[in-house]
Amino acid sequence: MNGLQNIFQGKLNVFRNVNDAKALFGEDILSNHHFELDTILVDSDRKLYKIEISKGREYVGLDTKGIYNEGYEPKGWLYIYYDNYAIKKLEYELIPASPAQKARSKRLLNSTVNHKLIITYKEFQDKMYPSYIYYETPKLVNVGLKADKKVTDAELAKYNEERFYYTIQEILFSEIIVEHESIKAALSNNWDMDIFSPKPYNKTFWSTYNVLLESEADEKLIQDLSKRASLFKE
Repeated sequence: MNGLQNIFQGKLNVFRNVNDAKALFGEDILSNHHFELDTILVDSDRKLYKIEISKGREYVGLDTKGIYNEGYEPKGWLYIYYDNYAIKKLEYELIPASPAQKARSKRLLNSTVNHKLIITYKEFQDKMYPSYIYYETPKLVNVGLKADKKVTDAELAKYNEERFYYTIQEILFSEIIVEHESIKAALSNNWDMDIFSPKPYNKTFWSTYNVLLESEADEKLIQDLSKRASLFKE
């Protein structure tokens, strides 16, 4: 299960997919979320509401096919501009809460946070667009040891360490394109959501890619290191 698919197409894209059936921030948002004003901050001379997100009356579920992804309670922060109520940032976590999810998460993942999401927005032409997305979730590697297999405490501890790992995916949006023809052309291309698959070398991209020039301090540091390397070889 690819994390990007969860973000773009699933419930974790809470604002983009707000009109989907059983959306996390849909019509029933107040049944499984509680919002409370914490304080008012200032960001570049603009006031921001800092709102705490906590559990509601019911559990949160993601309806993930083939995986038990139910029984969570939310935790996080929502930052909203004071003047126009535009959303600036979302910090959102899903914590195992139901007895079944607590048992599953402890047994398989030894995790207290199964989903962590951060989305930051920026304003462009009086609209808010995502500028940064961070998604973190544990990935199961080994399901469990065989009951009839005898292992030492050291082997068991090593197994528990290697049972799962945290996968982190980050997306930084550097450009906002609003021209309909450009968007239509981009959507017509085939897109592979597997960011780990090998990609061919793009000569055109790298020929125009921005490269940070060395400062005087960087140049001096390189020269000093080169001298030390030469002395070491001698």
